Amino acid sequence: RPASKATQRHVNSLISRLGVIQIDSVNVLVRSQELPLFSRLGNHDRNAIPKATESQKIFEYWGHEAAHLPVEIHPLFRWQMEAARLGKARHWGLTSFYDDNKAFVKRMLKNVETNGPTTARELSTRTEKRGADKKTW
Repeated sequence: RPASKATQRHVNSLISRLGVIQIDSVNVLVRSQELPLFSRLGNHDRNAIPKATESQKIFEYWGHEAAHLPVEIHPLFRWQMEAARLGKARHWGLTSFYDDNKAFVKRMLKNVETNGPTTARELSTRTEKRGADKKTW
């Protein structure tokens, strides 16, 4: 890894060469999408991926899984995006989940619209509190 701090240009170039940075919300050390950048570039701006998205160097889509992808390959996904828009694609169960849970999805969307960015824990649908008399894990 280079000893000096990687610039945004270095980050954009790396993502373009790799072709995909998988998005994963697991956050043990850092979010997993930052690990390939650090392992290949070393010290870099922790906001490099959002900056690349804002400057339209990358986009988020279901490449292999949820991923950051270089805009150069966006045309390869247009057919899939159009099929999803028309309801002809079943994106890894997301469309069928929505079809089967419309009220739940609308309730969660309303919560995010009202409260802004929200964690999964804050969206809990649990109605009963755990208690000593309940058999809960």
